[in-house]
Amino acid sequence: MRSTNRKKDGKDHRYFSVVENRRLFSGKTAQRTVLYLGEINDQQAVIP
Repeated sequence: MRSTNRKKDGKDHRYFSVVENRRLFSGKTAQRTVLYLGEINDQQAVIP
């Protein structure tokens, strides 16, 4: 899971996506987005 921070209208927003690591022919590792979850706020978050 990868998170991305963004400022929008003076507020901080955090967006999440599920990624997988793939090895390229050049030997480098690249992340491919499998699922974009969008912004998860405090009410949606499940905290154990």
